[in-house]
Amino acid sequence: MIRRLRLVSVAVPELDEALAFFRDALGLRLDTEIGDPHHALRMAHLRAGETALALIQPTDDVTPVGRFLQQRGSALYHIGFEVDDIEMAMRTLLARGAELLDREPRDAEGGRIAFVRPRGMRGVLIELWEPSATRGKPSEDGLNRDSQDGLE
Repeated sequence: MIRRLRLVSVAVPELDEALAFFRDALGLRLDTEIGDPHHALRMAHLRAGETALALIQPTDDVTPVGRFLQQRGSALYHIGFEVDDIEMAMRTLLARGAELLDREPRDAEGGRIAFVRPRGMRGVLIELWEPSATRGKPSEDGLNRDSQDGLE
């Protein structure tokens, strides 16, 4: 079912301060830094081996990430797993008692995504990502840059 851990995202109140630690202190390589006005986010993607680390700063407090940050402070926001077959992964999780946010996978550039509700998952939002057959494998660093890692 799970092919690999693809992405770990951390909600941060200030992206530049977070970069000072993850990039400068830990030495992780910054791949991209982008603004996503549609979702009111600033994001930085760093590489940690085959897994991407996404630092996400909300630019509006009324967004899901903004509310999360107000309630919990800087913390793990979501984990993204690459799967071979997203429908099978969704059915398996449902059969095992997980609650899905999505009833059907959503199209995203580079593949399809679906989210699993944090409640029942120890408070962590889980993303399932299936790369599209037409695009083949994900980029070398595991990022699906076109969909902003499924934060849609």
